[in-house]
Amino acid sequence: MREDAENIDRNRAFGKIVTASDPVGSVIKANNLNGLADKFNDIKESKYASQLREPLGKSYSRDYHMPEQTQSSGFAFGVASGKQMSAKDLIYP
Repeated sequence: MREDAENIDRNRAFGKIVTASDPVGSVIKANNLNGLADKFNDIKESKYASQLREPLGKSYSRDYHMPEQTQSSGFAFGVASGKQMSAKDLIYP
């Protein structure tokens, strides 16, 4: 395979040739709604679960509700072992 790279024409372009598409600026402006049209669009979009759980500009909301004891600063998951053991011995006894 190493020798195959030497036979490739360096000026050749790879990929699929496509026709020109709309400029990005015109595509973004096409969905720019003002006033009541924007409000009505928000109402229509609110029925989708992705709109509620993945709002633009915010992280994904999983709606986890953790118990109160997990909110304290000293809380840790798991059970402490009585002696020092290597992780390998714990995973593969």
